[in-house]
This record gives sequence, structure tokens and C-alpha cells, in this order.
Amino acid sequence: MKLSKTSIARVISIAAAWIFSMLVVLLIGLLILRLTLCNPNFLKKQILDSNYISAAEQEMEENFKSYGAAGGFESDVMLSLVNLDMLRNDLLSAVDLLYGQTAQEPDYTVYEEHAYQILTQNIAERNITMTDEITEGVRVLAQTCASDYAQRATIPFLSYLKPLILMVQKITFGAILGIIAASAVCLWLMFALHRNKRNGLAYTCQSLIAASVLSCAAPIALDLFLPVESLLLSPASLKLLLVTYVQNLFASIWPFSIAVVVVTAATCTVYAMKKTHF
Repeated sequence: MKLSKTSIARVISIAAAWIFSMLVVLLIGLLILRLTLCNPNFLKKQILDSNYISAAEQEMEENFKSYGAAGGFESDVMLSLVNLDMLRNDLLSAVDLLYGQTAQEPDYTVYEEHAYQILTQNIAERNITMTDEITEGVRVLAQTCASDYAQRATIPFLSYLKPLILMVQKITFGAILGIIAASAVCLWLMFALHRNKRNGLAYTCQSLIAASVLSCAAPIALDLFLPVESLLLSPASLKLLLVTYVQNLFASIWPFSIAVVVVTAATCTVYAMKKTHF
């Protein structure tokens, strides 16, 4: 009977140890989602650090010069429609809309009117009479420029990202509390089932070692099996932003992995120092 109880305690402890290691890894994943996908400041940082704005500016300059050549406008006139500060501010405002409670879409009609006024002013400076046909053509050109601008000043995949972010925000908070509670139960089982608490500490060490290996392997595996650099995305600025975002999201795992490794090392040190029953 004593052997049977010992065997049962060992089996339960092994199961609790493995469940605990999985819970630690899952907790890291949920915390990363809270700090990255659910965090508007993280997205803003990627926009500012990825050179996305500069790449988008270059793309617009090339496109606007092409539009202007077809419409009879000089390149300097078309380049005056590209405003880097406006693009940056509209992008950051789009992030705030993405993480807001309402499903509001960015409005770029102001930019269209701004472009229309500049183009019509240039026509007036060249002493060209504004006929109905020219007026309509300038309006179409302003709309084309505004559409090009909106493509780069709007957060990509906005209609898909917003419901996903709201769902993750709703789920992760309760899930994190549940994982913490379940982890506490697993730890209690590993110690409560053994009269010699050093045995419980041994199972805890094994569990943490497994969690350390998994958490350190995760960013490497994600980078290998999700090569975002090879994605075919257009425009190039969009790919630049996506690659930077995903790579930094993967990199954000490392601080948590290092923390788990430190806790594991400390726990194993305590285990090694406790040579006898305690």
C-alpha cells in the first residue's frame, strides 16, 4: 500500500510538473500578446522605428510625379503634396482609432481638398482657364493622390485587426488570472504530495527547466518557420512595417525567456544546496 501511494504521488507530480511547464510557456505567450498586439504604443514604436514613413514618402513621391506627368503638372508641384509630418500624425492617429472602442475609419477628405486647392492654384498661376473638363480632371487627380496617401496613412488590414485585438484583449486578462491560479495548484501538488519537500523542489526544477528550453526555443523556431521577409507584399513600405513588427514581436519573447532561466537557475541552486529533508 505504501508503494502504491508513492507511485500515485510520483505520477501526479510528474503530470503536475509538465502541466506547470506548459502553463508557464502559455503565460509568457499571453503576456506578450498583451504587451504587443494589444498595446498601441508597441505599434506606434514599430511605425517610427521601421523607416516605414520614409519608405512611404518615397513611394508617394514617385507615384505623384507619375500622376502629375500624366496631368500636365511639374514634379515640384506634385512633390509639394507629400507632407511627412502630416503622414506621421495621420498614422499615429490611425493607431489610436484602431485601439479605440468605436469602429471609426480614418477620414482623408481633408487631404483631397488640400491637394485640389494646390493643383487649382498652380493652374491659376499659369493663367490657364478652369473649364469644366479641367476642373473634373483636377478633381480626379486630387482623388487619386488622396487614395494613394490613404493607402499609406491607414493601418494595414484595419478591418481584420480591430476585432482580433478586441477579442484578444477580452480573453487574455481572464486567461492570465486562470493560468496563475492553475500554476499555483500545480506547485502545491508537487510539494503537498511529498513528505520530503526536496522531492517537490526537484519536480519544480524539472518543470522550470522544460519551460526554459521551450521559451528559449520559441523565438528561434518562430523566426525559422515564419520567414516574413519572404512574403510578397506591395507596396514595399507595407512589407517593411510588417517585417519589423513581427520580428520585434518575436524578439519580445527573449526577456521573458531570460527571466524564466534566471528563476530556474535560482531554484536549481536552492535544490542543490538542500541536501537533506526539509
